[in-house]
Amino acid sequence: MTETGSSSESTDRVSMLTFELQSDGYCVESDRVSSVLGVGDTGVVDAAEDPWNAGEIDVGGERIRVVDLARVFTAPTASIDRSSDPMLLVFGVTDDAGAYYGWLVDDVGITRRVDRDRIEPNPQSGAFVAGHLPLEGETYRWLDERAIHD
Repeated sequence: MTETGSSSESTDRVSMLTFELQSDGYCVESDRVSSVLGVGDTGVVDAAEDPWNAGEIDVGGERIRVVDLARVFTAPTASIDRSSDPMLLVFGVTDDAGAYYGWLVDDVGITRRVDRDRIEPNPQSGAFVAGHLPLEGETYRWLDERAIHD
């Protein structure tokens, strides 16, 4: 479908990528994601003590530091029900050691363009949740990728 309108209208829209963690819907600005990779074995990630630095993988000579989002957003004593086909969202930013950030998630949806004014403010004080986006009968938590990586 072709979008019409002035250039000011296009700046009020944002591309977002939906994904799931533990049956909950999340989204992030898709322009920040550089690739999505399949993950075969999460054993190393599951055994990592720190979900913020749950291991590294090498893809095409580039290091990717894995952030285990399910464990970041779940109580430390809660069990994690992993997807059989987890995915890794790889971002175009690096940490101080030059490794790219990758978020381990359960499932990745599609990229959609939405009006920014549809993003509702976060009703709770959460450092990483920038807002909520009602979409097609579900509500997605809009994550602030920059806050997670800082």
